[in-house]
Formats: sequence, structure tokens, C-alpha cells
Amino acid sequence: QVPELKDNPFAKKVWKAIERHCIKGCDAVFTVCNPIKNYFKEEYNKESLVVRNIPPRIFFKQETIPSSKKENIIVWQGAVNIERGLEELCEAMQWIDARLLIMGVGDIKSDLEKKVKTLQLENKIHFLGRLPFEEMMNKTKSAKLAISIDKATNGNYAISLPNKIFEYIACSVPVLVSPLQEIKLIVEKHKTGEFLSSYNPQELAKQITSLLSDNAKLDLIAENCKKAAKELCWENEEIQIFKTIKNLEK
Repeated sequence: QVPELKDNPFAKKVWKAIERHCIKGCDAVFTVCNPIKNYFKEEYNKESLVVRNIPPRIFFKQETIPSSKKENIIVWQGAVNIERGLEELCEAMQWIDARLLIMGVGDIKSDLEKKVKTLQLENKIHFLGRLPFEEMMNKTKSAKLAISIDKATNGNYAISLPNKIFEYIACSVPVLVSPLQEIKLIVEKHKTGEFLSSYNPQELAKQITSLLSDNAKLDLIAENCKKAAKELCWENEEIQIFKTIKNLEK
């Protein structure tokens, strides 16, 4: 259900056939969020376990840097693809006094680079490509704000729970997120960020500027991230895998 396959029914049928064939032969199934777990049950009558892709505790040990001591840096991690709000975010940077680091590659990266050049924002928006995990996390730790604003315009994004949400939390960096169902549960429970109010570039710029200028608010959210990271860590997720393997060995 990714947007890239919207207009390719043949490819969708092929992937569906592969999914059906693979899942029926599995002794155990792990997936990354509850909506997909429910889908496997409804579609194939197959039980599965949710194991989220979350960084280990090693990334939580560093001291949190106060927002007042950070530069106005915004980070984006992940695939640079359509329907993820990146076009609007880049346009919004015209009215934001900050630098945007985009870490990742994807289908629209070259189009975005052209857009940035046309808007003369090369000094504000930096495309860093795909980075080693530790290097990416170190850059994220330096940021004041992290972004995840996928659109609920396709089945894949509507139920997604991106890895970067947990990586931002691990770095104690407040997030600006779209209120997609799985992301909303995490952010509301742990109070680790703010929800996007509009995709309109000027409105988006106002919201980001307001957040970047409120160091007290950002510090409070960063502390919430730090607390949340104690629960949201790989050490708690992997338990499910080892339990399942043990049961299969009996």
C-alpha cells in the first residue's frame, strides 16, 4: 500500500502473492505495529507478535543538552519519498531561521534538491544522504527539533510507526509529527512532541518557528523523551523474540 504502487496494480498483485505464500509457511510472525498484526489475523488468520524497531539503551546515556545551548537545527531521518511532507517542509524553510538536515535517500531527493536550488535555500537545507547509524544519531542529538510528517494518503503511511520516532526519543529531541494513529499513541502517552497543525508551508513555518523559540517547552519535552526512552528501548522489545524462539525449540 505504499504510494509508489498506487498506479501499478500488477506489482501490487505480485507482492500480495509473495506475502500470502510467505506468511502461511511461518512458524512465528513478528511485525512492527498493531494494525499490521490485526491485518495478518483478519487476512490470513495468522497470529503475530509486535516487536518495534527501537534503538538500544546505549543511546540514552548521554546528558541532555539544554535547548538554549543548541543551534536552530531541524532534522529529518528516513526515506526521501513522496507524501511524507518533505516538499512542504522545504518550502516552509523560506520563513524559518534555522538549518534543516535531511538524512536519507529516496525517489524525490533529486527533485527536492532542484526545488531547494530554485528557492535559493542551499545555505539552509542540507542533504546528507544515507549515513552510518551512529553518525546519524549524533547529528540528531545536536538538533532542537525533529520532524516526521507523513501523510495519511495511503494505507502504508496511515498505520505506520516509523523507526525515527523512537530514534528521536532516544536522542531526547522533541518531535513535530503528523497525528497518525500509531504515532499519536506514543506521543500522547509520553508527551514527546507536538502534532502538526497544517501542511500549508507558511502555517508550518509559523508552527516550527514558535517551537524553536520556546526553549522552556523544548526542554520539558526533551525530559519527557529521556523518561520515555527507559521504557522504549530494544532490550524490552527483544524479549518477545527470545521467548518465541524458546517455545519453537520445545
